Amino acid sequence: MQPGAHPQDLSHHGADQGLSHPRDGRRSAARGHVSDRSDRVELQLPADDAKVSLARLLVVTAARRAGMDAERLEDLRLVISEAATNAVLSHQRVQCVEPISIVAEVSEEAFVVVVTDCGPGFEPPEPEPVHSRDWSVEGGLGLTLMRALADEAEFERGDGMRVRLRFALTERVA
Repeated sequence: MQPGAHPQDLSHHGADQGLSHPRDGRRSAARGHVSDRSDRVELQLPADDAKVSLARLLVVTAARRAGMDAERLEDLRLVISEAATNAVLSHQRVQCVEPISIVAEVSEEAFVVVVTDCGPGFEPPEPEPVHSRDWSVEGGLGLTLMRALADEAEFERGDGMRVRLRFALTERVA
C-alpha cells in the first residue's frame, strides 16, 4: 500500500459492487453510478440495503481525502449510514424505482453531504430531550444522531426528503 493510502479508499472499489469503476467506467449488472472529482462525489444508488455500506465507504473516503480527522470520520460514518438507510426505507415503502442521490462536496471550510430520496417526505420532529426518550422503543434515533454528530443538519421536505449534513473541516490536506 502506498504512503497515505487507506484500505477503504476508492482505489479498492470494484465493479462487482454494482457501480462504475472510478477509473475506467466499467459497470456490473447492478444499477448505480458514481462520479468522483477532487471536490465532489456524486452517487446514484438503487434502494438496496446492501448499497448503504458502499455509500458509507465512498463518502467517508472522500472526507478522509479532504482532511477530516479520525474522530469526525467515525461521526460521519454513523450519520451517512443513518441517512442512507432512511432513504432506502423510504424508497422501499413507496416502491420508488428512482435512485437515491448522495452528493458530497468539499470546500475550504466544510464537508457537506446531501442525501435525497423520492419517498413521501415528512416534517421532522423537534429534537427530543435525551432524558425524556422511551429507550425501550427500537429505532427512531437516526435524526437525533444526525443532529448531534453533524455540525449542521437540515431536513427539507419536497417531492421527497432532502437531508443536508455539514461537517466543519479544521484543516485540509494538500
